[in-house]
Amino acid sequence: MKISFILLLFPLLYLSQITPGRPGEGTGSDIVDKGSVVLENTLTYEPNNQAFSSDHLIRFGLSKRWEFLVETHQDFQNQQDSSYGISTKYNLVEEKTQVPALTLIGITSFNLKEYSFLLASTKNFGDHFSAFSTTGYQLKEMENFLYFSLGMQISLREKWFLFTEYHGNYNSSNLPDHNLELGANYLLSDRIQLNFSTGSTLKEMSSNYFLSTGFSFQIN
Repeated sequence: MKISFILLLFPLLYLSQITPGRPGEGTGSDIVDKGSVVLENTLTYEPNNQAFSSDHLIRFGLSKRWEFLVETHQDFQNQQDSSYGISTKYNLVEEKTQVPALTLIGITSFNLKEYSFLLASTKNFGDHFSAFSTTGYQLKEMENFLYFSLGMQISLREKWFLFTEYHGNYNSSNLPDHNLELGANYLLSDRIQLNFSTGSTLKEMSSNYFLSTGFSFQIN
């Protein structure tokens, strides 16, 4: 089982509608509103490895087009695999009728040994359907990768959203890593979103899978 959640206690403030980047592996093109903070945490359990880990993300809206993020991954079984990083997102192109939103993303670990340069895009088709993708370069464990994700989301009524996403890594020395995720988001309020998802690698799907549930919270 893969479980994700955010449980935060803050003074009651005016909050605009949340725009979380999770669940899903790809980084979204949305920018947090100027002056807002979004917190997203994830607790993960993978049955095949019987391993727990957690991911924690804080997003700061610096301007209409720019946000700053601090993130950490904690491996409970092997602390040497835990990591810390920062990233930034800048919206290059706002979405228009015939043009998708385009956002440039830079990510680096604190020790500067791993980093990514990505381009995320989102296009809404009416009020109930949207498509999104992320592609770019990643340096991980001293190897170069081409990263790609592609997904879509459908809204049901006003509060439920269903999504599916493919994501993979490609490089010259290893076989491609293909993954698929399915899930649902529930907008509990303008500031709180619940997330539920399941996913797996496309190789040996019966053993390499996870389940998740999530909680995101936005402060304005």
